[in-house]
Amino acid sequence: MRHALLALASFAVSLAPSGALAQWELLPGGGRTTNTPVAVADGPLLHAFVTGTDTHLYVDTRQPTGAWSGWSEVPGGGRAIGAPAAVVADGLVHLFVQGTNGAIFVNVRAAAGWSGWSEVPGGGRTIDAPAAIVQGNTLHLFVRGTDHGIWVQSRVRGAWSGWSALPGGGLTTSTPVPVVTRSGLEVLVRGTDDRIYISTSTGAGWTPWAQLPGGGITLGAPWPIVDGSGALHVLVIGLGEQIFDDVRGASGAWGGWTELPGAGRAAAGPSAVLDGGRVRVFVRGTDEQIYSQLR
Repeated sequence: MRHALLALASFAVSLAPSGALAQWELLPGGGRTTNTPVAVADGPLLHAFVTGTDTHLYVDTRQPTGAWSGWSEVPGGGRAIGAPAAVVADGLVHLFVQGTNGAIFVNVRAAAGWSGWSEVPGGGRTIDAPAAIVQGNTLHLFVRGTDHGIWVQSRVRGAWSGWSALPGGGLTTSTPVPVVTRSGLEVLVRGTDDRIYISTSTGAGWTPWAQLPGGGITLGAPWPIVDGSGALHVLVIGLGEQIFDDVRGASGAWGGWTELPGAGRAAAGPSAVLDGGRVRVFVRGTDEQIYSQLR
């Protein structure tokens, strides 16, 4: 299966370097990761997941009191190459990973405990972390294929659709990351030119890939998230390892890239979760520890 290159724009704005990691909250309990940490809100709980330096999966849970549980291994004995992906679907936490054989595996957390790791139906291999999103009653799973193309499959009422390439082609150098906005299901990627591109599912198909206004170059996957007001934030790691945010408001206009306060530096692209209507950003610091900041 062949895919066309994303259309490349000639104009870009490099994200300028700044100071060392400071004024970020270090997650209690220590812990180090070799990839991006991710988090998911599960009712009153907030679960943070990482792939440890030993390739095992770990979780740290924040209770309603604000206290963190400390890191513990996710039951099932799984191992992963890249960062995990976490989402709540059908009221249950689903944790997806790229296995050491390149296949995509899932582990589901229910009241009785974790289900254990099982391969996602449909086969398929990825060379990066998977990404997941829930839209209504549908769970969408996105991956970067071994051909560097963008692939998706969806689960409705427990049945998976099978993998299909996003129409319009496109190649990416990182995980494609989806988000549900007022416009519907959108997906953002890092193009082969390290710029950020976006495509939207209109119901009749996907729009052509368009570069985010304002340019910008990133070293990792962009992370989109909608805040409590409905504004879309896109978070990226810049060329100097800082974290930048661009916001698309209700008018549809983008505000331009701004560096997150605290002069932080990260060793991988950021992730984010909605926390009380505000955006909480997670990063792997240059010391491999896990930090967060509430926007």
